[in-house]
Amino acid sequence: MRLNQILTILFLVLLVPSIIKCTTSGLDITTAEDRPKLFEGYNRDNIGVVKISKPQLDENGDPKVDENGTPLYDSVAFVKADNKWRIASGPYPGKLEARTSDIETRVIDPLGKIETSESSIINTDADETALASYKLDDKNAVIVTVANPNSEPIATLLVGRNAGGSELGANATSGTYVRKDKQKVVVLADEVLSYETKLDAWVNKTLLDIAEPKDVTSLTLRNSKGEVAFEREDGDKPWKASKAPEGVGEIRESELTSILGRARYVSAVNFIELGATPPNHGLNTAKVELVLKTKDGKTYQLRVGNEVEGKQENYAHISNYDGVLFTLARYDVDALSKDPKELFDPKKEEPKDAEPKDAEPKKDEETKKDEEPKK
Repeated sequence: MRLNQILTILFLVLLVPSIIKCTTSGLDITTAEDRPKLFEGYNRDNIGVVKISKPQLDENGDPKVDENGTPLYDSVAFVKADNKWRIASGPYPGKLEARTSDIETRVIDPLGKIETSESSIINTDADETALASYKLDDKNAVIVTVANPNSEPIATLLVGRNAGGSELGANATSGTYVRKDKQKVVVLADEVLSYETKLDAWVNKTLLDIAEPKDVTSLTLRNSKGEVAFEREDGDKPWKASKAPEGVGEIRESELTSILGRARYVSAVNFIELGATPPNHGLNTAKVELVLKTKDGKTYQLRVGNEVEGKQENYAHISNYDGVLFTLARYDVDALSKDPKELFDPKKEEPKDAEPKDAEPKKDEETKKDEEPKK
């Protein structure tokens, strides 16, 4: 009994310092969701417009302004429609899709996670020199604005340089320095935020992606070497050549499958900005024309024009992106420029009928008697 009392007293004595330590250390047991945020009340579901801007600089590294003294920016903007994001700026506003996952994970989600806890606030009243050191001044900061579908701003974030670096050693803090628009409180965001204003950094270059080969029911290919067409009732039926070159045999399934693979997936290399009077680019008399029909009744037409000077690309247009001019990689063009005869085996020669042997002349009865052996 006495032993148990001694052990109990010893336990309590050891426990007291631990309680005091936890109480005086200010242990933060709040979750990430409970910590104060830079944009309180931020609701990603209300966002319908995103814009990213970067100051234009002159040859001296100073911000450019227009004739009225207004700063000039390079910008890219996005609008949401049918749960997808589209490029709202550039040469084809509203016609090109953005990579939706990038907009969601790189822009929208991070803005809602930036904390303003004691450890996150780096400078509560940064002057111009300090802002410049974080690249959060008017000369360097990238401006990210998210707004509702009516373009009414929800949050505006100025993004500076990444934290850390070789001068701070291997254990340097990581993240990105940011601040609210028109405020001088510098905050360290946990994530590394990096934003480009160029179209290539955001645009989805896949212009056609028919996932299942069996969804294609008709394929027509025209090029300088000829024309060929294939059809089938549905994806489970074999292909039949509705138009074929003369003197060919059966369809080469492997060659047709290769052409079909390129036809189902069309990806742009670059998008070409059209001027006030766009040139022909060779599309009126296309070098290659490919037409696909799918079982849902849709038709897609790809036309390939002239070569792009100095590049391994050709100008191209596809019907589901009306008015958009892009370039197609030369290896795709070469694959679609092959002789249609290569999609078929050689025609088998018909075997010649054997020439009949001359019939032996019939012998009369007298001749037969003469040939009979004499007894």
